[in-house]
Amino acid sequence: MRTLTLLPIAGLLLASAGCPPPGSTPGGPTAHTASAKGLVVEMILPRHSFYRGQIIPIRVVARNTTGRDMVIEADSGALVYIAVWRRATGAWERVRRYPEAAVMVVRPWKLQAGQAHTFPMNVKVAPDWPTGELLRLTAELNGRPDVVAEATIDVYPTREAYEKASPQ
Repeated sequence: MRTLTLLPIAGLLLASAGCPPPGSTPGGPTAHTASAKGLVVEMILPRHSFYRGQIIPIRVVARNTTGRDMVIEADSGALVYIAVWRRATGAWERVRRYPEAAVMVVRPWKLQAGQAHTFPMNVKVAPDWPTGELLRLTAELNGRPDVVAEATIDVYPTREAYEKASPQ
């Protein structure tokens, strides 16, 4: 009986420690999903460990699962935001948000019924991203802060430290 109780707890500990979701390929791309009111936001990462200076190719997919068109009431700025968070005393503190400056003004836009739209983004791991601790990476559509896909990542100070720690 105690073994059965410990297995779910062990699974929760692994998930909170930033381990890839079950069924994902170790070292391969993983998808992190959030949904609400017929909108699914999926953030696809190539892996969960990175080093400073590295470019992270991120794909964010917005999917309308309803039978009607969905209007996204975006504010001025980008259609999608990626944010990096670190654990502070009792809460998460935002380190950075990308894009850092938007050069366009976005008006409300429409996601057709049953359709999906993919937003490819490249985010560079900046020198001020913390290392030696788990960070949270989030993706949200501008105008829909109620649907946030998130993943736990770790960052190494150098490529050499990353390669030394990563299994080959």
